[in-house]
Amino acid sequence: MTRTLTECVRFWLDLRSSSLEADAVAVQMSTAAEGDPAAAVLDFESSEVFARATLWENGLCDLEMIDVESGEQISWEHLERVESNGVAPTLDEFIRKLSSARKERRT
Repeated sequence: MTRTLTECVRFWLDLRSSSLEADAVAVQMSTAAEGDPAAAVLDFESSEVFARATLWENGLCDLEMIDVESGEQISWEHLERVESNGVAPTLDEFIRKLSSARKERRT
């Protein structure tokens, strides 16, 4: 049985939440089930960077990072055709970029 993208996001978060917390990154998941299509939203917050990943059930995905201090956008990326098996690699890469952005702001 294939999982929905929202289920895949929740599964990814269950696996990664402890390591994110250990790295001082708070994460919160919300869903927009009433939208068409439904979406899963992950908000990541650290002292340096705020980030958001929005994945819609139709495979669209927006990834954004903002510098906490300046309020300026660090990056924004729009992806199409993210499938269930692509959720974890997409979010893992996003977290790698988030980690790099945080390190740049500490130096």
